[in-house]
Amino acid sequence: MIPIADDQKDVLNAILEVARAEDAPSTEPADLLAAVEGDASDLVITHYDTLDMTGAERGKAVHDLAPQVPVILVTAFASIAGRAGSGFEAVIAKPVDRAALVMAADTFILQGKSQVQAHACSDCR
Repeated sequence: MIPIADDQKDVLNAILEVARAEDAPSTEPADLLAAVEGDASDLVITHYDTLDMTGAERGKAVHDLAPQVPVILVTAFASIAGRAGSGFEAVIAKPVDRAALVMAADTFILQGKSQVQAHACSDCR
C-alpha cells in the first residue's frame, strides 16, 4: 500500500494506478500518518507545503512511526527540499514525471521486500 498526501492526489493516483500499484490518495496528511500507523505501508508519497506541517516534519513523523518505510517527496520546491539530510529517500519535482515516480516507487518497494526476505532467510539458519 502506498499512502499519498498531496493536493494533486488524483494525478498521482492515476500514475500509480497505471503501474498497478495499490495506493490510498488523500489531501489530508493525517490520513497518511494513520495508514503508516496501521502498518500496511510499503512506501509513502507526500508533498512539502501543507498547513499542518511541512513535508520534512511529515517525513520525520513517518520515520518515527515506521523507520523502514521510505518517503518520496513530490514538490515544486525540489531544490530546497532535496538538500542533503532532508530525510527523504527521493525528491521528485512537480510537474511529476510519470516514469520517475513509478521507477522510484518500484525501486523502494523492491528494496523493502528484499530486506524482509534477507531478514527471514537469516532467521532460518
